[in-house]
Amino acid sequence: MEDNKNELEPKDKKEETKEKEDKPKKKTAEDVEKEMQQMLDDLSQQMGVDKNQIRVISIKAPKRNFLTILIESLYYIISTALLFIGLSGYISWCEGKWYDLLFYSLMFSAIELVLRNVFLVIFKKTFIQTFGLVMVVPPLVALFVCIFIPFIVTPISIGRYLIVCAILLIVREFIKKYSVDFYYRHKKVKNKK
Repeated sequence: MEDNKNELEPKDKKEETKEKEDKPKKKTAEDVEKEMQQMLDDLSQQMGVDKNQIRVISIKAPKRNFLTILIESLYYIISTALLFIGLSGYISWCEGKWYDLLFYSLMFSAIELVLRNVFLVIFKKTFIQTFGLVMVVPPLVALFVCIFIPFIVTPISIGRYLIVCAILLIVREFIKKYSVDFYYRHKKVKNKK
């Protein structure tokens, strides 16, 4: 019996040390600094420039919590619906009542929001590397998917449809950018008081 216990103990210890080795070590600030210096040294050697001429920019990924996703979703749904219905009064791109356009805009928003959140969760590194330019893909995919769903709204003119969608995307992002900027400026002024 004692021999069996002695045989089991080393195996348990080996398994514990193996588990400890498998876990990734947390990097300290010094480790990160050393890695950055090593990368700068390698880059300066490869490019043949002085290390002091290379600038390092730190970019943080946007924080995504439930409230942020909810507010963003509501904004996109409401603004898309209002802009589609409003622009359709000026540019005749389809035949349909306002509720058909409302259903179309809801379908468009749903596809776009799902793709946006998938991109922000799965392709976070690509989002940072492209400085957010990859977020052009979800609305474009939503445009082309919604055009082929026959039971919603069928465009009578593809050219007018593309013009309406281009105006929609530009105006919607313009409103979002300036309303968010206004909110943060207002928040800063309020915090100073």
